[in-house]
Amino acid sequence: MSYADFNLAAELDPTSADVLMNRGQINLLLDNFQAAVEDLAKASELRPDFALANVQKLYTDFLAAQIANDAKRIDEIVENFKLAVDKYPSCVEVYALYAKVLQEKADIDGADEMYKKGSELNPDNANLIVHRALLALQKTGDVESTMSEINRAIKVDEKCEFAYETIGQIEIQRDNMEAAVEAFDKAIPLVNTELEMAHLYGLRESAYAKMVSKRKLQELPTGMQDMGLD
Repeated sequence: MSYADFNLAAELDPTSADVLMNRGQINLLLDNFQAAVEDLAKASELRPDFALANVQKLYTDFLAAQIANDAKRIDEIVENFKLAVDKYPSCVEVYALYAKVLQEKADIDGADEMYKKGSELNPDNANLIVHRALLALQKTGDVESTMSEINRAIKVDEKCEFAYETIGQIEIQRDNMEAAVEAFDKAIPLVNTELEMAHLYGLRESAYAKMVSKRKLQELPTGMQDMGLD
């Protein structure tokens, strides 16, 4: 369904929590933050038992508190996430979003525990594998182990855009521009929005330009390479 379809569905049935939740998620992807907040708040109000709507609403509350730099409100939201874990123990999203919140608060161990619980519920969720791999990289600095885990995520789900994007970012850091371009080329067809596509194209083109410059530099006669090429 397109965004226009969700708008029409919301007009036809403004009390549909499913429609509002899905439109709220799309608004988040499109960076329509206030519209996302309104949709998710309404969906959670309509269906207090709707796990996905309620935890997404909690996460937008957290983002809003971050923007406002409201430390007290952030602490309240963390407590609400703890309650949500107990209330919706079979919802993978509650663990994933709570993990993101804990990660933002620099609680790496707590975040990893939440991602681990989410993965135990859904071992085929490749995004969670990548998130855990990145947390391990923060803790250990072991790039090879991280890449191994991300490649495992791709074996689980070969259409995991997040995995390819992450590989591209890591290869840029390793100055392996050819591998970065290859990874971004795999990620780009898998994105959900034009905004995400533009972001990845920018990363891809930057890596490609550096790859071409490096090749030109290598073709220079010995002694001229120190002059460099930008």
